[in-house]
Amino acid sequence: QPGRISSPEVAAALGGQGEVLLSREACGQLRLAPGDKVSFCIPEELDSSRATVKTWEAKQVTLVQAHRPSGSLTGCFLLLLPRPVPNGRGNAHSLKLDCHAFGTKVILSGLPTDVGEQELMRFFSKQGATSAIVAHAKGCSFASITFPVAQEVATFLGRCAHAFADDKETRIATLHQHEPTNHSRVQEARLPALPAPKLVPGGEEPGSALVIWAPLPLAVGYVVELRPAGLEAPWAAVNVAGRLGSEGGRFDPACSSCKVSGLREGFSYEARVTYYSSCGCRAEASDASEPCAPRGSAPAPMAPQVQAPAWQTWPEAMQPAPPPGHWPAAAPPAFPQVASQGQVWRCGHGAMVLPPPVPEILPGDEAGFSVAVRWASVGHASAYVVELREAGSQAVERFVRSAVPAAPGSLVELRVGGLRPLPGRTYMAQVRVVSHCGCESQPSAPGWSPPVGGMLPPFDPRNGADMHHMSQGIQQMQHTSFVATGPGSMPPQWSAAPSAAPEGYGQFQGHPLAFSSTAAPQMPAGFAYASTTGHRSSPLPDASPLSVPLPSAPAEAMSAAVQAASAPTVEQMIKATHGSARTEVPMAPPPGSHMAGAPLVPPPDAPPGALKSGRKELFVSHKLGAAPTQRELPPEVTGQEECLILD
Repeated sequence: QPGRISSPEVAAALGGQGEVLLSREACGQLRLAPGDKVSFCIPEELDSSRATVKTWEAKQVTLVQAHRPSGSLTGCFLLLLPRPVPNGRGNAHSLKLDCHAFGTKVILSGLPTDVGEQELMRFFSKQGATSAIVAHAKGCSFASITFPVAQEVATFLGRCAHAFADDKETRIATLHQHEPTNHSRVQEARLPALPAPKLVPGGEEPGSALVIWAPLPLAVGYVVELRPAGLEAPWAAVNVAGRLGSEGGRFDPACSSCKVSGLREGFSYEARVTYYSSCGCRAEASDASEPCAPRGSAPAPMAPQVQAPAWQTWPEAMQPAPPPGHWPAAAPPAFPQVASQGQVWRCGHGAMVLPPPVPEILPGDEAGFSVAVRWASVGHASAYVVELREAGSQAVERFVRSAVPAAPGSLVELRVGGLRPLPGRTYMAQVRVVSHCGCESQPSAPGWSPPVGGMLPPFDPRNGADMHHMSQGIQQMQHTSFVATGPGSMPPQWSAAPSAAPEGYGQFQGHPLAFSSTAAPQMPAGFAYASTTGHRSSPLPDASPLSVPLPSAPAEAMSAAVQAASAPTVEQMIKATHGSARTEVPMAPPPGSHMAGAPLVPPPDAPPGALKSGRKELFVSHKLGAAPTQRELPPEVTGQEECLILD
């Protein structure tokens, strides 16, 4: 049945409600949708008897403006394109091509292998096209014709015959309505295939797998098929319930993944995906995915185990107190359990967004001012959200890292600066994936950093000389003027130290390392978080718990008395331990790490380089009476994004 066009101009000029009949022939091969704006002509009525009937029919209909989703089809037709006569002899044969038009593209299928871009542009350049791309697949050959604007495509579809000059001869190409007449024609693929999907193990359910594919705006439904890998067995369709062997169905166009259950454990499978357009045409099936085995049976749950502090066992009456700066490392704090990478989770739009693998946290410098978070890239990510927190703290810093197309297995890095350089700090990071629809995935499993910042070497109580020198150093520190007053002037893990010695570290009279439980830990004024008065300053109330408080005056402006009192304390500690006060930390993943050797993904734009020049750190000299100096840090590593925590 013909459609109707509602036009206020027709109502004003000819009266009535302004409705005009729209026939299929008047549109050519143009597919119109409700809400589209068109231009048309109304022929004059030569017969006066018919002029009294207020029904008019539109002619020469042309699309002016389309109000439809991007990727909607504007044409599905058959093109008969004459070919040039080979060597000027014989009869010319016409190409019979299946065509689909959407946006500024026209997709051709059914091309012979000897048809190239030059032959196609001989005709389409006369219609306003700018370029052509020919691709030969295993089942069929396709071509993509690009027009500058969508209006040029609508003009091409509005006429059913197009004349063009070729080899001093005028030829005519015609457009016909696509009407398959036999069963083989219906089963023929008329659209290009999707890229190969990705098959990964499913969630906690045994015998499950997850199929992930790239969504396409042109598709109105997807068909997912699986088969055992390496057997060339027939493909079995997956229904919407995620089961094999039953009658297959089509997944919604908003879906980009599906979970398949009931697979045999210990066997590898491969998957492929096919999509359908709004006109009912089928695309060629995608290439098979990489083989993947489904999720196996989950092992029996085990109670969590917490390791004891790594201190040598001594008799209870002879246990020495730990030296300053070397409290036993506590186990990582307990955080809420997060979903594993394979757990199925859907966002509000129905898509499944998987989190990335466990990130790796590396020290960014020797002093502990920065850390670098690295993780494997995810193909379906438009951005990443990194959540960083300090061990023992509930405050979380969130950073956003943009995502760029990268090869599978490439690494993405985010460097976070402006941290407090306290010895032995440990950080935990989790990464979320932001999908193209704007939804965030669940956080990844937490990754832990090694202790960052300068640390004293392990204390050996069996060395008597060390015990004697260490006791002198501790007594010297107790007589300095750098006594922290009040819990607010200490870093979090120092102020949170127990008022008494930790359990298992007894104190007894006369021991050279016995110390008062009420004595607060002392820190020299040469560190970046010490104030000019000799007392360490706490962060501002609105400062980040991970940030570095800015000193109120340059380090060179500290009083001579403060410098003279702090230098012997550092010197005594260095002599007593026979080593450097700062321990070198790894600047790259260890060779055995799962990220070692993987390429680093460069950021899309230049990183925020405001702090890339003039980077300096405060350095306390080992010489007695020497003033603290500043030295240049090595240049930043390129190919990464940086974030800075500011107070």
